[in-house]
Amino acid sequence: MKRISLLLFFIFLFLSDSFSQVLNEKAKVNHQDFLRGSITKERAKWNVLKYDINVTPDFINQRIKGKNTITFFDSGSYTMQIDLQQPMQIDSAVIKNENITFKREGNVFWFYLLDSAKKYKIKPQVKELTIYFHGIPRRAVTPPWDGGWDRKGGKQNISF
Repeated sequence: MKRISLLLFFIFLFLSDSFSQVLNEKAKVNHQDFLRGSITKERAKWNVLKYDINVTPDFINQRIKGKNTITFFDSGSYTMQIDLQQPMQIDSAVIKNENITFKREGNVFWFYLLDSAKKYKIKPQVKELTIYFHGIPRRAVTPPWDGGWDRKGGKQNISF
């Protein structure tokens, strides 16, 4: 009797484990997941040394605007990948008083530092990229654990 009970227990254990694998279908990785989780060539050729972030909140309209100056060591980037979650928007990007061309792809912005059709003699150096942005930050559902902004007020009863 003991052997049968033990045998049935192990069969049940084996079957429950094998069925659970079938029932727990893995989420498929999409292109945005790949960009967010990978060191692409657009991330590998520059190294952040410092972020200088300035944000101005508009409490009445629940918006923010600001700029982020990124000091980085550039070892020959033609294109930079920088992530900024929607619904935030980039207004402009500047290096040495020159506007940088950029485009959005989901939560990723591509900054075109050099013309990829041309050949350059690359001199590794420290550069500063200033990005001007604005938007309405997403609302935090369970702050501070899920990110976003808490707009319920607080001790000072500021609704943002």
